[in-house]
Amino acid sequence: MEYLQYIDSNGNTVRIPNTDDMYTTTSIDYLMDNGYGHVKGHINSADVEALRSIVMKMPKHFRMVELGSLYGASAVTVTLLAYEMGKTCEILCIDTFGMHDQLETFIQNTMDFSNITYRAELFDSSFQYDGGLIDLYFDDASHDENPTYKQLVYWSQYAKNIAVHDYIAAWSGNIAAVDRFASERALPVETFVHSSVVLMEI
Repeated sequence: MEYLQYIDSNGNTVRIPNTDDMYTTTSIDYLMDNGYGHVKGHINSADVEALRSIVMKMPKHFRMVELGSLYGASAVTVTLLAYEMGKTCEILCIDTFGMHDQLETFIQNTMDFSNITYRAELFDSSFQYDGGLIDLYFDDASHDENPTYKQLVYWSQYAKNIAVHDYIAAWSGNIAAVDRFASERALPVETFVHSSVVLMEI
């Protein structure tokens, strides 16, 4: 199997299977339909519907942090979904943006959305966040068990809801981290049809 590689928000090299079944970086129908077909990512139509369900649970104005933003597809999708529902949101995207032209592409993809801001920074033990409580934390970063678990613990101090992308067998570290985090706190893990996105309400 061939793989694509990029550097995630923990500075780790992440390998993405280069198959359609694993939803590699590609065009996203929802974004194409809304005039943003140039914004590509790792989410598919089922993930968009999962995000739609999550946005429906959010208040009229909500605040979100995403760790592992890559090129901004998820942030743009959430923003457009919020607009559909007559909602507004503030989204902070955190990534090392270490790939060639990654930050430039992210900025270009999100330039129409003043609600989307970013921090080009490594999420490690020295990371500090002082932005107050958030309604949603979206994790799409390490995909390894221990780093992902630490990310969930850290952001649970601030977030009312935690969503994780790639809760699938190909990323067993995500499954282990989510299950461990949820089990320790007796939290249900909500799944969505044909999507690798899961949600936990804190």
